[in-house]
Amino acid sequence: MSINITHKDQRLSVQKAIEEARVLIDEGKFLEAETLARAVLKRHPKSHLCQQILGIALAEQDDPNKKVEALEACAAAVSAQPKNPHYINALANVTAQVGEYGRAEVLYEKALQISPGLPDAKYNLAKLWTRMGKFLPARDVFQEMLPIISNVVDVYQNLGACEFSLGNYKQALLWFKLALGYSPNNDDLHKNYATCLSCLNDHRGAIYHFNKALDLGNEDFAVLLNIAYAHHSLHEYSPAEEFALAFLEHGEKGMLPVDELNCLTLLSSIKKSLGYDVEANEIYFQIIEKFGDQAWAYSNYLFTRIFMENETQESLFEKHVDFARRYEAPRRELWGNYTNVPQPNRKLKIGYVSADFFSHSVSYFSLPLIANHDKSKFEIHCYSGREVEKDPVMLRIRREVHWHEIQGKSVEQVVEMIRQDEIDLLVDLSGHTGGNQLLTFACKPAPVQLTWIGYPFSTGLTAIDYRVVDNYIEPKGVSEHISSETLLRIDDCFCAYRPSISRPHRLTNGELDVRPTPALENGFITFGCCNNLHKVNEFTLGLWAKIMQRTPNSKLLLEASGGGKEDVVQAIRNKVQAAGIDPDRLIVSNRHQNPQYT
Repeated sequence: MSINITHKDQRLSVQKAIEEARVLIDEGKFLEAETLARAVLKRHPKSHLCQQILGIALAEQDDPNKKVEALEACAAAVSAQPKNPHYINALANVTAQVGEYGRAEVLYEKALQISPGLPDAKYNLAKLWTRMGKFLPARDVFQEMLPIISNVVDVYQNLGACEFSLGNYKQALLWFKLALGYSPNNDDLHKNYATCLSCLNDHRGAIYHFNKALDLGNEDFAVLLNIAYAHHSLHEYSPAEEFALAFLEHGEKGMLPVDELNCLTLLSSIKKSLGYDVEANEIYFQIIEKFGDQAWAYSNYLFTRIFMENETQESLFEKHVDFARRYEAPRRELWGNYTNVPQPNRKLKIGYVSADFFSHSVSYFSLPLIANHDKSKFEIHCYSGREVEKDPVMLRIRREVHWHEIQGKSVEQVVEMIRQDEIDLLVDLSGHTGGNQLLTFACKPAPVQLTWIGYPFSTGLTAIDYRVVDNYIEPKGVSEHISSETLLRIDDCFCAYRPSISRPHRLTNGELDVRPTPALENGFITFGCCNNLHKVNEFTLGLWAKIMQRTPNSKLLLEASGGGKEDVVQAIRNKVQAAGIDPDRLIVSNRHQNPQYT
């Protein structure tokens, strides 16, 4: 070919110029490759091979306009050689880059029809499937390609990503570990490996590999948030706060709203764990202002307000009514049109809804009722918002009822499930506590709804008809004006407690036998509280201080999550000292090593 191309003061034949453009693409010098390809096409516009090279060079540059031109160039190459699978594969690659996944999938399949063994098209199709959420077929192809693709690190990483997305965290961990063996300084691999470790509750290992990713230059600021989560899971609240604040500071410009929401939620939990209730409440209010559509955040805010000593009952109720204005009012149109047959003698269907059907205080109180319904008169359903594998209490409840897993389901899906089950009486066991389904109740999927046991105040929802109480916790005439529900008072006590259902051996091994008070041996009285400490406000501590002042040498035992950590213990000591209790009279028990509340 007599036509010559000038490149870097050298005169190249068209063939040599095209070969040089390919080399430039392999070296990642896409702008140079583009310039050379344009020079060839200027002299030889019918070169379909150079059209393909130009398309690839343009597609790899971060310029939306160039990607459009890349599509045109690759399409021109395919138009000139419609049976060339390599050209079709290149067009499919660019099509996928611009987000046209369906069209790209068709193009890859067309290339494979022409050349069934074409590795590039097959591998690229598998990578496309991962973007489309088709992880099972993608995984199968990646495994098939292992002996063929020379870049084993990329294959291992893609296999790990597929297994992770399928929830197979141990298998994903194995693939990422193999990849790290070939590429130990790959920051993304360390990040992915750490993410798997977090999912497998190896938080210490996750912290190491997340930090390794940062040391190697990883610029994903979400890693800071992941480190904060890992420290929080280990009850290391001070470093958790440090990394969460670092994430808010450094990730501000490119932060996704969901990440900001998650970080603020984590910070509020940290503040609560350290006993800084006012600060936690301020963060919840910030979340409400920024993310008004997040009903769970408003529920957290309300739950925290219950324990604020400067909150009047009337203002607290108004905040609960505001919750209903925000989240119940738009759903009123969904009420009614029930298909329940009004036959007086048929079995009534009762549904209990909770995220706490496991070794949790709610189950300790609700199981005696759930297990002792007259099965000839009632059909019992439980809708569980949280699944805890092999939990003895959950297994016990499941044996007694029709069990429905609703974790991860949308409000609309749960509402439809309850309506299809034709539940007559739907019982909320959560109120505004974690994992609640109040948005489901706001849709009123059952003709009669009530709330019981899980929350010490009105929900604010008029969709809930009754709140079960007794004359001790809600004396008649005292709280009707601050309850959106009709108060349904049970004679005597409104609940029954069944001890040690999670550890029944304690009932027979003598561990729970009544024994002489420890004060006889210790020489002093020990007062104790094994509840969550964010529920203990300054007013309550002030009353305890007065009792301890009148009880010489007495001690105060407080059980705390993370009670073995220095920052947690110091925060508790500061809190009791501010209330007038000598910190030297304080005993902090680590809940995770010595749980009393079981």
